[in-house]
Amino acid sequence: MTATITATNTNNTNSGNNEIDVTAIAAIEKALAPVFHRLYGALLNKARLDESYLAKLREYLKKFNLLSVREKSIFKPKEITFDAAQLGDVVYRRRLIRQLKAPRPAAYVYHTLPVDAERLAMQPYFEALTDFIVRATCERLVEARQDQVAIIASLTEDSLYDFLKQRSLFEMTPENLSGHAMNHLCHRLIDDNPRFQAACAMIRDAGQAAREQLRSEMAVFNAAAGAEFNARMDEISAQAAASCDSFIAELHRRAAERAEVERAEQAVKDEEAARNFGKSEQQIFFESVKRREREYRKNNPMHPLLKAILWGGGIALAVGFAFFGEVDGVSLPQALGLLD
Repeated sequence: MTATITATNTNNTNSGNNEIDVTAIAAIEKALAPVFHRLYGALLNKARLDESYLAKLREYLKKFNLLSVREKSIFKPKEITFDAAQLGDVVYRRRLIRQLKAPRPAAYVYHTLPVDAERLAMQPYFEALTDFIVRATCERLVEARQDQVAIIASLTEDSLYDFLKQRSLFEMTPENLSGHAMNHLCHRLIDDNPRFQAACAMIRDAGQAAREQLRSEMAVFNAAAGAEFNARMDEISAQAAASCDSFIAELHRRAAERAEVERAEQAVKDEEAARNFGKSEQQIFFESVKRREREYRKNNPMHPLLKAILWGGGIALAVGFAFFGEVDGVSLPQALGLLD
């Protein structure tokens, strides 16, 4: 027995529960379409003349999916046919699983409407684009209450631009948009209030007078502080200059001492070279050994008492050997014929 499976990608599809009530959309469009048509028209007109403003506005409209067009895909998924009798075969099941897990074309495709100065200069495209953005915005506000609709109708192009700039896609709801419009309206009413403007002017005048007074009082302090600072800096500069001069003089003194030592060493080397001129290496070595011996004796002289003891001991040893020493049983004087 064979069966057929038609697999579609439902990630980007809308179910029947999410369908928008056409009657509600018509009511919202009747109330808010003229308002948004005026606002978006003003924003697009301004963007047409300013390239940087156009880039920012296009980015904000994309952020809220107000430039996205959805249509059904012309690509249909290929039907998968399987034989239930072969499901016991492992190889067949794996091949069927690969077919089921393969990517399938989506039910809808999405396009982004281009927004640039050249297209906005064409009036039919400008109007069609404005109508599309207005309808997409009204679809987001289909659940708005009458009081919220009345507040949203008071939006200005600046407040709408601020909302698109500050908020995110999920925040475009009747509550958020009406709250933003009310907040902007309150700020505008406060800013345009004559009493508030008079209070601001009074604060500015008082602040200016306080700044002038502070500036005049600080001028004396700044002058005194500047003079003290300059005197201190002159003192520090003099101390630093004196320290540098003494350090440089010390460097020169040390350099002169090193030069004098080097000259003395060179003189000794020259004298030794002149003294050794024409001599062999053996003679030079012998003289150096004798010189080092003399220097050692000069630097390490023997104590006179020790010298007398050594000489006395040597003489006593010689006399004793002369009188008491024997050579082959014969005393030394007899051997020399001094005694019979």
